[in-house]
Amino acid sequence: MKRFLIALLLIPCLLTGCADNAEAPAAPSEPAVQENTSDTASAELPAGAVDETNWDDIMFYKVSDIDQREMRLGDIVGQNKVTMVNIWGTFCGPCIEEMPDIEALYKQYKGDGFGVVGLTCDISYNGDIDKNTLKDALDIRSDIGITYPLLIETAELDQKFPTEYVPATFFLDKDGKVIDDNYVGSQTKGDWEKAIKKNLDKVK
Repeated sequence: MKRFLIALLLIPCLLTGCADNAEAPAAPSEPAVQENTSDTASAELPAGAVDETNWDDIMFYKVSDIDQREMRLGDIVGQNKVTMVNIWGTFCGPCIEEMPDIEALYKQYKGDGFGVVGLTCDISYNGDIDKNTLKDALDIRSDIGITYPLLIETAELDQKFPTEYVPATFFLDKDGKVIDDNYVGSQTKGDWEKAIKKNLDKVK
């Protein structure tokens, strides 16, 4: 009887999302925020350059992808009109199940200025990398064929995008500002396509 009750309690998690039980890394005493000193008008920027004038603080946060290459969040988000930030964990079945749909939509709409960032919540603990979980993330990327960036969540990003359950998804504009409600739980491909179109329309 006890096993039956436990199984019933697990059904919602299996269908839509998982509790984010990964211990959040400790926040540093000073946020890794860089002052934006750029006063260059966007019209004067060289072709292909990203205008940092109106960037939100989070765009200057230093992050690493799962290949452990360092960059600023804005180096990715600033290239898109709209960026879908999908917070996921290697332990989360619903997260992994929706990733092929997200990849397909990324390929379909990236020509319209749409981008995706996968923010992996269970690789870093107190600033240390869990090598086994990192390998799991690399294997998942390879198995699914993900081409959008998979980043390692930091303490600063965990504070900006607080989540109790994953997957959780936010939409940002090119300056790093949230432009849509937080989506908690996995969604169908059709639902994600509606959300993508809605947010691309907002920034026209």
